Amino acid sequence: IDEARDAYDALTDTQKALVTNYETLTAAEASYAALKAAADQAAADQAAADEVIAKIDAIGEVEYTEASKTKIDAAREAYNALTDAQKALVDNYDTLTAAEDRYAELKAAAEQAEADQAAANAVKDAISAIGEVEYTEASKAKIDEAREAYNALTDAQKELVDNYAALTAAEDRYAELKAAAEQAEADQAAANAVKDAISAIGEVEYTEASKAKIDEAREAYNALTDAQKELVDNYAALTAAEDTYAELQAAEQAEADRAAADAVIAKIGAIGTVTYTSASKKKIDAARSAYDALTDAQKALVDNYETLTAAESRYAALKKAAADQKKADAVKEKIDSIGEVELTDACKAKIDAARTAYNALTKAQKRLVTNYETLTDAEARYEELKAAAGTPTDPTDPTEPTNPDDPSGDNICKWDNVDHGTSFWGRLVKFFHSVLYFFAHLFGTK
Repeated sequence: IDEARDAYDALTDTQKALVTNYETLTAAEASYAALKAAADQAAADQAAADEVIAKIDAIGEVEYTEASKTKIDAAREAYNALTDAQKALVDNYDTLTAAEDRYAELKAAAEQAEADQAAANAVKDAISAIGEVEYTEASKAKIDEAREAYNALTDAQKELVDNYAALTAAEDRYAELKAAAEQAEADQAAANAVKDAISAIGEVEYTEASKAKIDEAREAYNALTDAQKELVDNYAALTAAEDTYAELQAAEQAEADRAAADAVIAKIGAIGTVTYTSASKKKIDAARSAYDALTDAQKALVDNYETLTAAESRYAALKKAAADQKKADAVKEKIDSIGEVELTDACKAKIDAARTAYNALTKAQKRLVTNYETLTDAEARYEELKAAAGTPTDPTDPTEPTNPDDPSGDNICKWDNVDHGTSFWGRLVKFFHSVLYFFAHLFGTK
């Protein structure tokens, strides 16, 4: 291009007019100038970018210091002064933004830590200001103020409050003092109510109203705690009232016991001579029922109780005697029904029935059978008739002795039925056997 330019410039004007492609030269010169300008600008841009790249690399590890902040700010200012083309050549721009972010984080953290410490210090001062805890409004206000301030902190700020235990201890102590004060107030109120109930008893009388007042005061006192009971300074008045009422009640009870006992004594005295009659039994039973209904204390006042037990024993004896007599009379009737003895099955059945009934009696009942000899005579007479008729003795007859040597009473009885003959001596032996049998049963001997 320069050679063509020099050649062209050496021409005359006439010659130049003959150069038909001069525009090509000028276009080439313009193109070269543009290319050179672009190359020069690129070199300048790269130099500017390299300077910024160096500043960014110089930042190094980011710290929350003035030196680190100066490096970051210098790199930022240099970068911001670049053209867009130059900025595009800065290949470590992310390092700059990262450094700026990191510094901002460090700054925010430092500022937050400072703010947190300041907030924590304010709470620590509020806790220290509580001092000795008392059950007062002023002390409560200090504790509440410190608590509210502490609760308003963030978790990070709370970690910086190194005297927090003093706050919780103050709260616990105030709660204890409050509970103690409230309990003391409640105890005194409860004690005062009981004291009033005791004072309301007044003069003790043996009445339901007076008893109700005493019981009410006692129940109220018993419901108190030991601490509350210590506050009842008129308790002795309650025990004195109870003692007085008990004395009045004892006197009243003694009078009632005496009246109840006297009523029973009169019923026992009304029994009179005991007979085996419903009227006599009714009197005895009435006295017994009345006596059994008494209390032990009232029974001790009945001084004629032995008269009642004696009457009961006498009536029981009469009742037994009547029963024995009734059974004996039934046997006597069976004996009387035998009638004239005949050698017949009917007669034998009557005799056996009378004998069986008699043998079933007790010893006492047998002694009441006054016609027993009639039975033995009938038995003897039947055997005589039987012998006279030539009827052999049945070896299995229950009236025959199975063993004459048997010492039982029944054998003595059975020998009465043995045929001793009709001679004088035979009848005499029969008579003695009957007498022996009678006394054996009379005295219960064998």
